[in-house]
Amino acid sequence: MFQRSKHAKGFIGATLLSCSLTATVSAEDIVSMTCPGSPNCVSSQVQGDHFIAPLDFQGQDTATIRDRLLAWLEHSPRTVITQSDGNIIKAKFSSRMMGFVDDLTLIIQPSGTVDVRSASRTGYYDFKVNRKRVEALRIYFQNQ
Repeated sequence: MFQRSKHAKGFIGATLLSCSLTATVSAEDIVSMTCPGSPNCVSSQVQGDHFIAPLDFQGQDTATIRDRLLAWLEHSPRTVITQSDGNIIKAKFSSRMMGFVDDLTLIIQPSGTVDVRSASRTGYYDFKVNRKRVEALRIYFQNQ
């Protein structure tokens, strides 16, 4: 697990408030991001109601995991991959009706697990869309 530096919290918070990551954010900072108090976010790096288990690809190398995740994202409707650098993949999903945007961050760990964070950019409730998305991803790869 990564540990957040005492200075990372303020930097990440300011970056998230702007809704665009203009500065380079390290894998350590991304993994340690928490969810807001609203029920529109899930993360494998938090505890409580927002927790969701990381994805498990143990036994597969990082490149294979990365390729598989990118292929799934490329075939997902209304999805744009916004970053694909090394072990970090970011994508944004737009809802069909209102165009609301959710952000997904995947961090591939050397152990074969993938830390995940999926959160709505706006609104208070997401009707569990982010949790359902991550679980659909998990089920898809379990059935492969």
